[in-house]
Amino acid sequence: MNVLQWIQQFAEDALKNNDHRRLQLISYAQQGDILRESQPRVAFQIFSTGRSLAEQLVEPCWIMFFAHRMAHVCIFELEDLDAAMGLVTKDYVLSTKDEYIHCPINAVVRINLVETYLYYDPVGYADTIEEVIAYLRETDTTGDYTTPQLDDFLAQLNLKRNQLDTALDYALRTLDDGYG
Repeated sequence: MNVLQWIQQFAEDALKNNDHRRLQLISYAQQGDILRESQPRVAFQIFSTGRSLAEQLVEPCWIMFFAHRMAHVCIFELEDLDAAMGLVTKDYVLSTKDEYIHCPINAVVRINLVETYLYYDPVGYADTIEEVIAYLRETDTTGDYTTPQLDDFLAQLNLKRNQLDTALDYALRTLDDGYG
């Protein structure tokens, strides 16, 4: 089940059960997404409120969903990599716990860690980036992490390390696979 299917199923179940608190999770997700580009600080706060509600309702997949959205706002809209680093490292660890493993957003939460390291300090975190990518390759039984996507991250990393031949090799692999 992909993320969109999961959200649709969740909405149907919440409507059927007349569960307004769970429907509010969807509302927070929609409101935050609408405001991400124009008012990223407000969007971040909405996602944070959604995460708090998800924690109260013991909805692990929604906790992961809002974790992902909060990290992306920090990374891409606010460009606050210090805040992003704090979020993604905590949420990466959370994503490995049993109650979160089945969540359709789990793969993206793990990718957030790699993206943050790449933007924050790719050379300083090079070994960690490579370890996380190797872990993602080893543990991916669902096809959530595409080889071209992971190769693209390695191309970016090696470019930052000034290892141009290796970067080119990974970049060409992504093109061969139709990525990018």
